[in-house]
Amino acid sequence: IWRTLEKRFINGAGLDYALTKSITLTAQGSYDYMDLNDDIWESRLITNSNNAGRSERNTVWVSNYNYTISANYIKTFKEDHNVAVLVGHEYQRSYTQSSRVEAQDMRAPFYTEEMPTTATRTRNPADRWAFMGYFSRANYNYKKKYFVQAGLRADASSRFGANYRWGLFPSVSGAWVVSDEAFMKHNKTISFLKVRAGYGRSGNSNNMPSNARFGLFSPPENQIQYNGNPTFYQTQIRNENFRWETSNNVDVGVEMGLFKDRITVTLDVYSKKTNDVITYLFIPPSSGFTNYWENVGSITNRGIE
Repeated sequence: IWRTLEKRFINGAGLDYALTKSITLTAQGSYDYMDLNDDIWESRLITNSNNAGRSERNTVWVSNYNYTISANYIKTFKEDHNVAVLVGHEYQRSYTQSSRVEAQDMRAPFYTEEMPTTATRTRNPADRWAFMGYFSRANYNYKKKYFVQAGLRADASSRFGANYRWGLFPSVSGAWVVSDEAFMKHNKTISFLKVRAGYGRSGNSNNMPSNARFGLFSPPENQIQYNGNPTFYQTQIRNENFRWETSNNVDVGVEMGLFKDRITVTLDVYSKKTNDVITYLFIPPSSGFTNYWENVGSITNRGIE
């Protein structure tokens, strides 16, 4: 018998306030709660034992919340100059706890039969992380023909060491709608032509466990003592220089419409270089460890699309 029971609560709220005709303030928040029980019961025919059967319960509890606060400014000057500026702050925190209970000689699952005091209980270390960021973006266009955009993010993640917790991620791009120029008005072949280019840096913090930067310790399985006191040994190396994996992206493209946009063509040339790649390294056992989380090397991708 296998039964999964999940209690889930997902809720969110938002508020927009027009401070002036050009400035809008926005606040949004959400909360995600999950309580999951996964029950398994196996009869003695499956376990091939003399007792009645085996019961197991795996429990996962998750609490996750986030909020975003931003201000948006939109203004048109002299009909042709269009400006939009966005600034904001966001925060997210997550907590996950899991456990496992197992008992032998059970005639039914835990949800129909009382859990015995002899059951084996295992509680896994909690997984917790937090993320905080500040962001800004400015857009300008003239007659919706010339476009410029610039952005900047500053993000911090609890997954990284204290020396490199913050990352700075700028971006800039521009575009020119060539087909709106006077010298293109009478072109019967090209109905739309746009040239664009952009550069941006992004960060990644999701390819490793939340405790990858910590030095972890554990008691030995044989419960060895020293002078009558319990002992612990280190299972993971501490790394306070663990940092963001960053990608620098450059893209140059052309968009074209032919014969009143009956045919459309898009051409992009791109280059992406990822630095400080997050990697789970295998190291010599003679060091006392077998694996280690570290930022190693770089990866480059280039192409035409």
